[in-house]
Amino acid sequence: MVHVGGTIVGKSTCENQCLSANSFTSASGPVPNPHDITRSAGGSSSGSAVLVATGEVDMAIGGDQGGSIRMPSCWSGCVGLKATFGLVPVTGSLGLEPSFDHLGPMASNVTDVAKLLEVIAGYDDGRDHRQNPHVVIPKYSQLLTGDLAGVKFGYVKEGSRRASDGVKSVMSHVITKLRESGAVVEEVSIPLHAQSDVLMTALIPAYYDCMFENFSQSPGFNELYNVSALRHFKQAMQGSAHDLVPIAKTYPLFREYIRKKDGSQIVARAMNCRPTLRKAYNDVLEKYDALIMPTIPFVAVKLPPLDLTPKEFIDEVGQFKNINTAPFNLTGHPALSLNVGKVQPDDGGTNSLPVGLQIVCKHFEEAKLLDIAYGVEKLMI
Repeated sequence: MVHVGGTIVGKSTCENQCLSANSFTSASGPVPNPHDITRSAGGSSSGSAVLVATGEVDMAIGGDQGGSIRMPSCWSGCVGLKATFGLVPVTGSLGLEPSFDHLGPMASNVTDVAKLLEVIAGYDDGRDHRQNPHVVIPKYSQLLTGDLAGVKFGYVKEGSRRASDGVKSVMSHVITKLRESGAVVEEVSIPLHAQSDVLMTALIPAYYDCMFENFSQSPGFNELYNVSALRHFKQAMQGSAHDLVPIAKTYPLFREYIRKKDGSQIVARAMNCRPTLRKAYNDVLEKYDALIMPTIPFVAVKLPPLDLTPKEFIDEVGQFKNINTAPFNLTGHPALSLNVGKVQPDDGGTNSLPVGLQIVCKHFEEAKLLDIAYGVEKLMI
Protein backbone atom coordinates (compact mmCIF):
# COMPACT_ATOMS: atom_id res chain seq x y z
CA MET A 1 0.00 0.00 0.00
CA VAL A 2 2.96 2.35 0.33
CA HIS A 3 2.89 3.31 -3.34
CA VAL A 4 -0.66 4.68 -2.99
CA GLY A 5 0.04 6.59 0.19
CA GLY A 6 -0.96 4.12 2.88
CA THR A 7 1.16 2.89 5.77
CA ILE A 8 0.95 -0.68 7.04
CA VAL A 9 1.30 -0.47 10.81
CA GLY A 10 1.10 -4.15 11.77
CA LYS A 11 -0.84 -7.39 11.89
CA SER A 12 -4.10 -7.97 13.71
CA THR A 13 -5.05 -11.09 15.62
CA CYS A 14 -7.74 -13.46 14.47
CA GLU A 15 -9.52 -16.46 15.92
CA ASN A 16 -7.72 -19.79 16.22
CA GLN A 17 -7.74 -21.43 12.76
CA CYS A 18 -10.34 -18.77 11.83
CA LEU A 19 -13.03 -21.18 13.05
CA SER A 20 -14.91 -18.99 15.54
CA ALA A 21 -17.58 -16.34 15.07
CA ASN A 22 -16.92 -15.35 18.67
CA SER A 23 -13.71 -13.59 19.80
CA PHE A 24 -12.32 -15.71 22.62
CA THR A 25 -10.16 -18.28 20.77
CA SER A 26 -7.26 -16.11 19.59
CA ALA A 27 -3.79 -17.35 20.57
CA SER A 28 -3.17 -13.98 22.24
CA GLY A 29 -6.35 -14.15 24.31
CA PRO A 30 -9.94 -12.87 24.07
CA VAL A 31 -10.64 -9.78 21.96
CA PRO A 32 -13.15 -7.59 23.83
CA ASN A 33 -15.91 -5.63 22.17
CA PRO A 34 -15.06 -1.90 22.06
CA HIS A 35 -18.60 -1.03 23.20
CA ASP A 36 -18.60 -3.42 26.17
CA ILE A 37 -15.41 -5.20 27.14
CA THR A 38 -17.36 -8.08 28.71
CA ARG A 39 -18.72 -9.04 25.29
CA SER A 40 -17.50 -10.59 22.06
CA ALA A 41 -16.18 -8.45 19.22
CA GLY A 42 -17.22 -11.10 16.70
CA GLY A 43 -14.97 -13.32 14.63
CA SER A 44 -12.98 -14.53 13.06
CA SER A 45 -11.37 -11.24 11.92
CA SER A 46 -11.85 -9.92 15.44
CA GLY A 47 -8.62 -7.93 15.72
CA SER A 48 -9.14 -6.07 12.45
CA ALA A 49 -12.65 -4.98 13.43
CA VAL A 50 -11.64 -3.73 16.87
CA LEU A 51 -8.60 -1.83 15.59
CA VAL A 52 -10.87 -0.02 13.14
CA ALA A 53 -13.68 0.56 15.64
CA THR A 54 -11.32 2.03 18.24
CA GLY A 55 -9.62 4.29 15.70
CA GLU A 56 -6.19 2.69 16.03
CA VAL A 57 -6.17 2.16 12.26
CA ASP A 58 -8.19 3.71 9.46
CA MET A 59 -8.55 0.51 7.47
CA ALA A 60 -7.89 -3.19 7.84
CA ILE A 61 -8.09 -6.39 5.83
CA GLY A 62 -10.07 -9.38 7.03
CA GLY A 63 -10.69 -12.92 5.83
CA ASP A 64 -14.17 -14.29 5.24
CA GLN A 65 -15.15 -17.93 4.75
CA GLY A 66 -18.55 -17.82 6.45
CA GLY A 67 -18.92 -14.22 7.60
CA SER A 68 -15.59 -13.50 9.28
CA ILE A 69 -15.36 -9.95 7.88
CA ARG A 70 -19.03 -9.07 8.27
CA MET A 71 -19.71 -10.57 11.72
CA PRO A 72 -16.99 -8.68 13.64
CA SER A 73 -17.85 -5.55 11.64
CA CYS A 74 -21.44 -5.96 12.81
CA TRP A 75 -20.71 -6.49 16.50
CA SER A 76 -17.84 -3.99 16.69
CA GLY A 77 -19.71 -1.29 14.78
CA CYS A 78 -17.71 -0.74 11.59
CA VAL A 79 -18.11 -1.46 7.86
CA GLY A 80 -16.92 -4.72 6.30
CA LEU A 81 -17.18 -5.99 2.73
CA LYS A 82 -16.93 -9.51 1.39
CA ALA A 83 -16.63 -8.74 -2.29
CA THR A 84 -17.65 -10.99 -5.17
CA PHE A 85 -15.79 -14.30 -5.11
CA GLY A 86 -12.47 -13.83 -6.89
CA LEU A 87 -12.57 -10.02 -7.12
CA VAL A 88 -9.94 -9.65 -4.39
CA PRO A 89 -7.00 -12.06 -4.81
CA VAL A 90 -6.11 -14.28 -1.88
CA THR A 91 -2.46 -14.50 -2.93
CA GLY A 92 -0.15 -15.36 -0.04
CA SER A 93 -2.91 -16.19 2.43
CA LEU A 94 -3.75 -19.59 3.87
CA GLY A 95 -7.34 -20.61 3.32
CA LEU A 96 -10.16 -22.70 4.69
CA GLU A 97 -11.35 -24.01 1.31
CA PRO A 98 -10.54 -22.54 -2.14
CA SER A 99 -14.15 -22.00 -3.22
CA PHE A 100 -15.08 -20.19 0.02
CA ASP A 101 -12.03 -18.05 0.73
CA HIS A 102 -12.33 -14.26 0.54
CA LEU A 103 -10.22 -11.34 1.70
CA GLY A 104 -11.80 -7.91 1.99
CA PRO A 105 -11.69 -4.34 3.32
CA MET A 106 -12.86 -3.13 6.71
CA ALA A 107 -13.08 0.52 7.79
CA SER A 108 -15.08 2.93 9.90
CA ASN A 109 -17.04 4.24 6.91
CA VAL A 110 -18.13 3.21 3.42
CA THR A 111 -15.87 5.69 1.63
CA ASP A 112 -12.74 4.20 3.18
CA VAL A 113 -13.92 0.67 2.40
CA ALA A 114 -14.34 1.77 -1.23
CA LYS A 115 -10.85 3.30 -1.28
CA LEU A 116 -9.24 0.15 0.12
CA LEU A 117 -11.16 -2.04 -2.32
CA GLU A 118 -9.71 0.01 -5.19
CA VAL A 119 -6.23 -0.97 -4.01
CA ILE A 120 -6.66 -4.66 -3.20
CA ALA A 121 -9.15 -5.74 -5.90
CA GLY A 122 -8.22 -6.81 -9.41
CA TYR A 123 -6.32 -9.42 -11.35
CA ASP A 124 -3.10 -10.57 -9.70
CA ASP A 125 -1.14 -11.63 -12.80
CA GLY A 126 -2.38 -15.22 -12.70
CA ARG A 127 -1.34 -15.89 -9.11
CA ASP A 128 -4.92 -16.62 -8.01
CA HIS A 129 -6.71 -19.19 -10.17
CA ARG A 130 -10.17 -17.95 -9.08
CA GLN A 131 -9.88 -14.59 -10.81
CA ASN A 132 -11.22 -13.25 -14.09
CA PRO A 133 -8.53 -11.20 -15.87
CA HIS A 134 -11.14 -9.16 -17.76
CA VAL A 135 -12.84 -7.56 -14.72
CA VAL A 136 -12.17 -3.81 -14.67
CA ILE A 137 -11.75 -2.17 -11.27
CA PRO A 138 -13.23 1.36 -11.18
CA LYS A 139 -12.52 4.13 -8.71
CA TYR A 140 -15.28 2.98 -6.39
CA SER A 141 -14.85 5.90 -3.98
CA GLN A 142 -15.46 8.41 -6.77
CA LEU A 143 -18.76 6.79 -7.75
CA LEU A 144 -20.51 7.30 -4.40
CA THR A 145 -23.63 9.48 -4.70
CA GLY A 146 -25.79 8.05 -1.92
CA ASP A 147 -28.98 8.68 -3.91
CA LEU A 148 -31.52 6.07 -2.78
CA ALA A 149 -34.53 7.47 -4.64
CA GLY A 150 -36.11 4.65 -6.62
CA VAL A 151 -33.72 1.98 -5.33
CA LYS A 152 -35.61 -1.28 -4.79
CA PHE A 153 -34.76 -3.33 -1.70
CA GLY A 154 -35.92 -6.85 -0.97
CA TYR A 155 -36.02 -7.47 2.78
CA VAL A 156 -35.41 -11.21 3.14
CA LYS A 157 -38.05 -12.65 5.46
CA GLU A 158 -35.92 -15.64 6.41
CA GLY A 159 -33.09 -13.29 7.44
CA SER A 160 -35.02 -12.35 10.59
CA ARG A 161 -35.40 -15.87 11.93
CA ARG A 162 -34.05 -16.04 15.47
CA ALA A 163 -33.77 -12.21 15.50
CA SER A 164 -34.03 -10.49 18.86
CA ASP A 165 -36.68 -7.85 19.50
CA GLY A 166 -33.99 -5.16 19.55
CA VAL A 167 -32.59 -6.14 16.15
CA LYS A 168 -36.11 -6.35 14.69
CA SER A 169 -36.79 -2.84 16.00
CA VAL A 170 -33.66 -1.46 14.32
CA MET A 171 -34.54 -3.20 11.03
CA SER A 172 -38.02 -1.66 11.16
CA HIS A 173 -36.47 1.78 11.70
CA VAL A 174 -34.09 1.28 8.77
CA ILE A 175 -36.94 0.28 6.49
CA THR A 176 -38.93 3.36 7.51
CA LYS A 177 -35.97 5.65 6.80
CA LEU A 178 -35.34 3.99 3.43
CA ARG A 179 -38.93 4.53 2.37
CA GLU A 180 -38.81 8.16 3.51
CA SER A 181 -35.75 8.62 1.28
CA GLY A 182 -37.72 7.49 -1.78
CA ALA A 183 -36.55 3.89 -1.86
CA VAL A 184 -38.88 0.94 -2.30
CA VAL A 185 -38.68 -1.79 0.35
CA GLU A 186 -40.67 -5.00 0.03
CA GLU A 187 -40.50 -8.23 2.02
CA VAL A 188 -39.36 -11.20 -0.04
CA SER A 189 -39.16 -14.89 0.81
CA ILE A 190 -36.17 -17.04 -0.16
CA PRO A 191 -36.84 -20.38 1.60
CA LEU A 192 -33.43 -21.82 0.66
CA HIS A 193 -31.76 -19.04 2.68
CA ALA A 194 -32.95 -20.77 5.85
CA GLN A 195 -31.59 -24.14 4.74
CA SER A 196 -28.07 -23.17 3.70
CA ASP A 197 -26.53 -23.94 7.11
CA VAL A 198 -27.03 -27.63 6.28
CA LEU A 199 -24.72 -27.20 3.28
CA MET A 200 -22.04 -25.55 5.41
CA THR A 201 -22.12 -28.51 7.81
CA ALA A 202 -22.02 -31.07 4.99
CA LEU A 203 -18.91 -29.40 3.57
CA ILE A 204 -16.82 -29.73 6.75
CA PRO A 205 -14.85 -32.64 5.23
CA ALA A 206 -13.79 -30.31 2.39
CA TYR A 207 -12.54 -27.76 4.93
CA TYR A 208 -10.64 -30.49 6.75
CA ASP A 209 -8.93 -31.73 3.59
CA CYS A 210 -7.74 -28.22 2.73
CA MET A 211 -6.71 -27.08 6.21
CA PHE A 212 -5.31 -30.20 7.80
CA GLU A 213 -4.36 -32.55 4.97
CA ASN A 214 -2.94 -29.80 2.74
CA PHE A 215 -2.01 -27.26 5.42
CA SER A 216 -4.45 -24.60 4.16
CA GLN A 217 -3.32 -24.41 0.55
CA SER A 218 -4.72 -27.17 -1.64
CA PRO A 219 -2.35 -28.45 -4.34
CA GLY A 220 -2.99 -28.57 -8.07
CA PHE A 221 -4.06 -24.99 -8.68
CA ASN A 222 -2.33 -22.44 -10.90
CA GLU A 223 -1.46 -19.92 -8.20
CA LEU A 224 1.34 -18.63 -5.97
CA TYR A 225 2.05 -20.99 -3.07
CA ASN A 226 3.29 -19.63 0.26
CA VAL A 227 6.01 -22.23 0.85
CA SER A 228 7.30 -20.83 4.15
CA ALA A 229 3.80 -20.62 5.61
CA LEU A 230 2.99 -24.13 4.45
CA ARG A 231 6.16 -25.40 6.12
CA HIS A 232 5.34 -23.60 9.35
CA PHE A 233 1.77 -24.89 9.36
CA LYS A 234 2.93 -28.46 8.70
CA GLN A 235 5.44 -28.31 11.57
CA ALA A 236 2.83 -26.87 13.91
CA MET A 237 0.26 -29.51 12.99
CA GLN A 238 2.72 -32.37 13.38
CA GLY A 239 4.19 -31.14 16.65
CA SER A 240 1.31 -29.35 18.37
CA ALA A 241 -1.96 -30.75 17.04
CA HIS A 242 -3.06 -31.31 20.63
CA ASP A 243 -3.16 -27.51 21.04
CA LEU A 244 -5.94 -27.13 18.47
CA VAL A 245 -9.13 -25.65 19.86
CA PRO A 246 -12.01 -28.12 20.41
CA ILE A 247 -14.00 -26.96 17.38
CA ALA A 248 -11.02 -27.73 15.11
CA LYS A 249 -10.70 -31.21 16.61
CA THR A 250 -14.28 -31.98 15.59
CA TYR A 251 -13.37 -31.57 11.92
CA PRO A 252 -11.28 -34.76 11.52
CA LEU A 253 -13.84 -36.69 13.58
CA PHE A 254 -16.72 -35.53 11.40
CA ARG A 255 -14.73 -36.04 8.23
CA GLU A 256 -13.86 -39.61 9.20
CA TYR A 257 -17.51 -40.31 10.04
CA ILE A 258 -18.65 -39.00 6.66
CA ARG A 259 -15.88 -40.85 4.80
CA LYS A 260 -16.88 -44.17 6.34
CA LYS A 261 -20.58 -43.50 5.84
CA ASP A 262 -20.57 -42.77 2.10
CA GLY A 263 -17.14 -41.60 0.96
CA SER A 264 -17.29 -38.17 -0.67
CA GLN A 265 -20.88 -38.31 -1.84
CA ILE A 266 -22.27 -35.96 0.82
CA VAL A 267 -19.64 -33.34 0.02
CA ALA A 268 -20.30 -33.73 -3.71
CA ARG A 269 -24.05 -33.37 -3.24
CA ALA A 270 -23.60 -30.27 -1.08
CA MET A 271 -21.30 -28.73 -3.69
CA ASN A 272 -23.89 -29.49 -6.39
CA CYS A 273 -26.55 -27.64 -4.39
CA ARG A 274 -24.65 -24.37 -4.45
CA PRO A 275 -25.78 -23.29 -7.96
CA THR A 276 -29.39 -23.85 -6.89
CA LEU A 277 -28.92 -21.54 -3.90
CA ARG A 278 -27.12 -19.00 -6.10
CA LYS A 279 -30.03 -19.01 -8.56
CA ALA A 280 -32.54 -18.48 -5.74
CA TYR A 281 -30.84 -15.19 -4.84
CA ASN A 282 -30.25 -14.19 -8.46
CA ASP A 283 -33.93 -14.68 -9.33
CA VAL A 284 -34.92 -12.19 -6.62
CA LEU A 285 -32.10 -9.80 -7.55
CA GLU A 286 -33.58 -9.58 -11.04
CA LYS A 287 -36.47 -7.68 -9.41
CA TYR A 288 -34.55 -5.75 -6.75
CA ASP A 289 -31.35 -3.71 -6.65
CA ALA A 290 -30.28 -5.24 -3.34
CA LEU A 291 -31.27 -7.71 -0.67
CA ILE A 292 -31.17 -6.60 2.97
CA MET A 293 -31.35 -8.39 6.32
CA PRO A 294 -29.65 -8.27 9.73
CA THR A 295 -25.98 -9.22 9.50
CA ILE A 296 -26.35 -11.13 12.78
CA PRO A 297 -29.85 -11.55 14.25
CA PHE A 298 -28.79 -10.58 17.78
CA VAL A 299 -26.27 -8.23 19.40
CA ALA A 300 -22.88 -9.21 20.82
CA VAL A 301 -22.94 -12.02 23.35
CA LYS A 302 -20.97 -12.19 26.58
CA LEU A 303 -17.41 -13.47 26.37
CA PRO A 304 -17.37 -16.92 27.98
CA PRO A 305 -15.07 -18.02 30.81
CA LEU A 306 -11.77 -19.53 29.72
CA ASP A 307 -12.29 -22.86 31.51
CA LEU A 308 -14.99 -24.17 29.20
CA THR A 309 -15.46 -27.88 28.67
CA PRO A 310 -15.04 -29.02 25.04
CA LYS A 311 -18.81 -29.24 24.62
CA GLU A 312 -19.34 -25.77 26.09
CA PHE A 313 -16.59 -24.42 23.84
CA ILE A 314 -18.23 -25.83 20.70
CA ASP A 315 -21.63 -24.49 21.78
CA GLU A 316 -20.17 -21.00 22.29
CA VAL A 317 -18.48 -21.00 18.87
CA GLY A 318 -21.77 -21.90 17.18
CA GLN A 319 -24.91 -20.07 18.37
CA PHE A 320 -26.24 -19.44 14.85
CA LYS A 321 -24.19 -16.27 14.37
CA ASN A 322 -23.45 -16.81 10.67
CA ILE A 323 -26.87 -17.93 9.46
CA ASN A 324 -27.21 -14.76 7.35
CA THR A 325 -23.59 -14.38 6.29
CA ALA A 326 -22.42 -17.89 5.33
CA PRO A 327 -24.93 -18.36 2.46
CA PHE A 328 -23.10 -15.72 0.45
CA ASN A 329 -19.81 -17.55 0.82
CA LEU A 330 -21.62 -20.49 -0.74
CA THR A 331 -22.87 -18.35 -3.63
CA GLY A 332 -20.09 -15.79 -4.03
CA HIS A 333 -22.36 -12.72 -3.96
CA PRO A 334 -20.89 -9.44 -2.69
CA ALA A 335 -22.19 -8.67 0.81
CA LEU A 336 -21.49 -5.72 3.09
CA SER A 337 -22.23 -5.12 6.78
CA LEU A 338 -23.02 -1.58 7.88
CA ASN A 339 -23.74 -0.31 11.40
CA VAL A 340 -27.29 1.09 11.44
CA GLY A 341 -27.93 1.64 15.12
CA LYS A 342 -27.42 0.46 18.68
CA VAL A 343 -29.77 -1.26 21.12
CA GLN A 344 -29.74 -2.56 24.65
CA PRO A 345 -29.04 -6.30 24.85
CA ASP A 346 -31.86 -8.60 25.88
CA ASP A 347 -29.80 -10.17 28.68
CA GLY A 348 -29.89 -7.10 30.91
CA GLY A 349 -26.62 -5.48 29.85
CA THR A 350 -26.35 -1.73 30.37
CA ASN A 351 -24.32 -0.73 27.29
CA SER A 352 -26.02 -0.22 23.93
CA LEU A 353 -24.52 -2.45 21.25
CA PRO A 354 -24.22 -2.10 17.45
CA VAL A 355 -26.65 -3.68 15.01
CA GLY A 356 -25.48 -4.44 11.48
CA LEU A 357 -27.45 -4.33 8.23
CA GLN A 358 -26.23 -6.72 5.55
CA ILE A 359 -26.65 -5.53 1.95
CA VAL A 360 -26.26 -7.98 -0.95
CA CYS A 361 -26.09 -7.28 -4.70
CA LYS A 362 -25.46 -9.23 -7.90
CA HIS A 363 -21.99 -10.56 -8.64
CA PHE A 364 -19.47 -7.84 -9.53
CA GLU A 365 -21.91 -5.06 -8.62
CA GLU A 366 -19.58 -3.63 -5.98
CA ALA A 367 -20.01 -0.11 -7.35
CA LYS A 368 -23.77 -0.31 -6.85
CA LEU A 369 -23.43 -2.02 -3.47
CA LEU A 370 -21.04 0.60 -2.12
CA ASP A 371 -23.20 3.46 -3.43
CA ILE A 372 -26.29 1.98 -1.76
CA ALA A 373 -24.35 1.45 1.48
CA TYR A 374 -23.10 5.05 1.29
CA GLY A 375 -26.69 6.26 0.98
CA VAL A 376 -27.84 4.15 3.93
CA GLU A 377 -24.87 5.37 5.97
CA LYS A 378 -25.80 9.02 5.36
CA LEU A 379 -29.43 8.22 6.14
CA MET A 380 -28.68 6.66 9.51
CA ILE A 381 -26.28 9.32 10.84
